[in-house]
Amino acid sequence: MKLLRTLASSFLIITTVALFMSGCKTTTTETPPVDNTPVRVYPKAGSKYTYAKHQRDSASGKAAITVDSMIVASIFSTNTTFQGKDSVTTVYDDKDTLQYRVESNLDVSVYKSNFGSSGFVFNNPTPWMTLPFGSKKTGVVLFTHDTTISVSGQNEKLTITGTVDYIGTDELDTGTTHAKMASGPQAKVTISIVGTSPVPVTITSTQTYSFDFYTTGNYFHSISDFNFPDVKFFGSTLLAGSTSHTEKIMTTFSLIK
Repeated sequence: MKLLRTLASSFLIITTVALFMSGCKTTTTETPPVDNTPVRVYPKAGSKYTYAKHQRDSASGKAAITVDSMIVASIFSTNTTFQGKDSVTTVYDDKDTLQYRVESNLDVSVYKSNFGSSGFVFNNPTPWMTLPFGSKKTGVVLFTHDTTISVSGQNEKLTITGTVDYIGTDELDTGTTHAKMASGPQAKVTISIVGTSPVPVTITSTQTYSFDFYTTGNYFHSISDFNFPDVKFFGSTLLAGSTSHTEKIMTTFSLIK
């Protein structure tokens, strides 16, 4: 999946020239090998990423609210230990704290303790979620969890499932010179909350992330969607539904290596 403003990806080429002397009167030059392997960047504390944020919230029976803003995410720390994992990076991002770890195969494990929107928040039974950027796996089951909530005096049984899929590559240009700003793999997390008794209801939440390992060392594009339909019982609305859509696109970054 690509942004409409995409360009072809580029690589950093490393060349090494070696001169060897042979004998007293003869000098030979060996043609250096060309290594097309991209080199990862490791952003340090103080690195900053600016995003254009577009958010749209809609409640049942009410006009949708759209807000556009600019936010700055800052890397607070790197190579720390958090919730059983080492080499963790902590980012202050949009009034939230994000922890992630880049695995040896370039999958990225992200810590997310809960999910939801519009006042409906559910605990995540397995907070460390591994996004298959490097392994490119699809249909990976993150968790399946049964729970019960009370809605207007009715106990609703819910089954919560989480899956993740590698969905391709994403690229972002500068928009002015059309030079590539960032590119990398993209993965999508899908959370489904299904209630069967006494009221049938299906709530869905998706988060899509695009990560650049070789230019920015961080995510450069994210999309989040949440859909909560009206919950009705014998024709009466127990809970009014709501939807939300949030997209963040990186506009500039300042990298400290």
